[in-house]
Amino acid sequence: MPVDKQYVKDQLDNLDSKRRRGVGKELKHLHEVINEGENILGHTRGFYDGNTWLICVTDRRLLFVDKGMVSGMKSTEIPLDSVGSVNYETKMAGGNITVSAAGTDKHIGKMKKADVKDISNLISEAAAKMKQQTAAPAAAAAPAVSAMDELKKLAELKEAGVLSEEEFNEQKAKLLG
Repeated sequence: MPVDKQYVKDQLDNLDSKRRRGVGKELKHLHEVINEGENILGHTRGFYDGNTWLICVTDRRLLFVDKGMVSGMKSTEIPLDSVGSVNYETKMAGGNITVSAAGTDKHIGKMKKADVKDISNLISEAAAKMKQQTAAPAAAAAPAVSAMDELKKLAELKEAGVLSEEEFNEQKAKLLG
């Protein structure tokens, strides 16, 4: 759900964000694609899909925003938890980034040389943090599955006559707390 302009302006001001030549229109309309509670970590400009796009890194996704000359806006995103790798290359006057995600590569070219390494690192760090956050709940759920496996093993031992009914119930009570 889009947010108000001030929400985005405040975040850009906190980043000490410079006005990016070539993406001023996109910055003015960024509030239309940023969601409530989403934090902007950084941005730059780059050449993508035949045009100059605003490349915005948030705590949830990598956004590509292109505002047309007269009207219309295009936006595409890469969820950070699907980012597999980020590679960059600098040249004499600029550089490129390739983001691999969900089996496809997104190539961002013609970037300011000073931004290439910083944005690459920012994407990598934000993706790693997102993956860590999504992995933590899954790890917490794992013991419940292993407790069920243990209970199945105890039932099999009882069926085989290795455990008595009393021993089975005692172990079951320990497992289920």
